[in-house]
Amino acid sequence: MKLLNNLSEKQSHMKELCACLKTAQKAYISVAFLKMSGLDLIMGALETFFSNNGEIHIIAGLNFGLTEPEALTHLLNVLENYPASKLYLYETKSAESVFHPKMYLFETDKCGKIILGSANMTKGGITSNNEVSISFECKLDSDIWKQSMATFATYTSNSVPATLLRIEKYKNFYKKQQVYNKKIKPVPLTYEYAFDYDMLKKYLGEWSQESLENMFSKRKEKYRTAEKILNKIADKPLLPKEKVISLLNDLLDEWASGGLKRTKPFIHKYYKGFAELVRFIRANKSENADYVFSEAMKRVENMPYISVNCVTEIMISYNQKDFAILNSNPFSVLTKKVGVTFNYKDYRNFSGKEYAYYCDLIKEISKKLGFSDMIEADRFFNEIYWGNKG
Repeated sequence: MKLLNNLSEKQSHMKELCACLKTAQKAYISVAFLKMSGLDLIMGALETFFSNNGEIHIIAGLNFGLTEPEALTHLLNVLENYPASKLYLYETKSAESVFHPKMYLFETDKCGKIILGSANMTKGGITSNNEVSISFECKLDSDIWKQSMATFATYTSNSVPATLLRIEKYKNFYKKQQVYNKKIKPVPLTYEYAFDYDMLKKYLGEWSQESLENMFSKRKEKYRTAEKILNKIADKPLLPKEKVISLLNDLLDEWASGGLKRTKPFIHKYYKGFAELVRFIRANKSENADYVFSEAMKRVENMPYISVNCVTEIMISYNQKDFAILNSNPFSVLTKKVGVTFNYKDYRNFSGKEYAYYCDLIKEISKKLGFSDMIEADRFFNEIYWGNKG
């Protein structure tokens, strides 16, 4: 048995947690507060844990808005590669009941280790705060291990699996709560999510399945044609200017973007750079969204009017499963009607990381609504933007 108090390196929670992760086969963690500052300190040990085929289940509390959305998103992205491991968000059912445990359980084929005390998964909690916990080993058939696992199972049954949509809902509360946290005056536990997912479902219900299928199939046909035109531009680097401009005009008609059509003369001016951009995106269409978007945006820095919209139109033309169109229409629907918050108020300032998050969010929404790809989602957002109904 060991006392952990953060008063020395030997008795720090971080050292004990990392040591357990490096040897355990399974881990069960439930904490009231989860922050990037704490995750960063154990990531190396967590990588070792996963390399040893470890399985982890983590429950994070949302009371008081102290768990960081960034930490939840980061951990969710990490766990995507390990399907057996799960992240849960505890849903408090009553204003009189706060989720406040700090329980860490580690299992090997021989024994269990239990760490119980006051340390949350934060930098202060596992390194510098005056926290006190007990760390001890026990047999897997002992009463204390069975009781601990039963408690964790109860917490899990009162939790929901973390998704980008649920994190997005929580993010609005988190931002609102920061004002109160700075004054050390927590807002009431009961709160309403700003993320209006029900609005999307309600709007979708206004369309018949036949209307949707017809609408989506027409849009997809246009993108199949757009891909063929892009290939003609990319396949022959020495095409004369007049031919490239003719193809560009055909392409902009297929994309049906009013903004791009208005800037057509300026896009013509950079026809050579445009062709290079197409070749890059086509060659990297299977790479991750962060990389392709970041590198593509570097290539258009000196080509005014070949913008985020244009770049992502090319991207979705080549990969409708992973790349989403980013322009004012879907961005306005998500931020103004649905309540999504991004790190940037102007989509034209998106980094590659933010664009990848945007794509992941739309993928999740698409899955919920039954859309097959990003083209269907974009068409749906455009219909909402223009106020059309089925």
